[in-house]
Amino acid sequence: MFSMRLFNLKKESQQPKVSSDSQVVENEKPKVSKELFVNNEQPEESDYPIYVIYRRLNSDMETRGYQDVKSYPDSSYSITQQELIIKSLKLDIQEARLRYRDMLIMNTSIMDNFKKMGLIEGLKEKEFELQKLNCHLDELTTIEKDITENGERVQHILGSYKQGFNRGLVEILNSKK
Repeated sequence: MFSMRLFNLKKESQQPKVSSDSQVVENEKPKVSKELFVNNEQPEESDYPIYVIYRRLNSDMETRGYQDVKSYPDSSYSITQQELIIKSLKLDIQEARLRYRDMLIMNTSIMDNFKKMGLIEGLKEKEFELQKLNCHLDELTTIEKDITENGERVQHILGSYKQGFNRGLVEILNSKK
């Protein structure tokens, strides 16, 4: 699509323009907008991988625990599910790190191109983006450490799952009386 726009601009610029009194006017060069060459679109906040991790950490594990006990009212199942929750979070963090590395490589490449072309404004925007990506990577490291050390964030998500599982167990026991 990009190449078609350039082709159309080239084609239009080669055709002589005619004025209203039927005289041929010299070829005028078309004005090319900056937007044609520079993509200033920033990712939406939800497009950053860190927000996927936060959504997982804030997901409703109590309901999941409650529903799990309805299907498998065994404490060993609960323990297995808690281990899977942790493993899934670790995989999500690995994926997020990979995505951030890709974003850093792309951002650095764009910054190099902006430097070569002298686009200072675009360069400053990309420098800000680079800082943001590095902050997100630091936060990922903090979350990963929290998971490894069974810290506050993990205790919250696992505690929520256990609470739902236990609530479901109590309901099952009360219904059998």
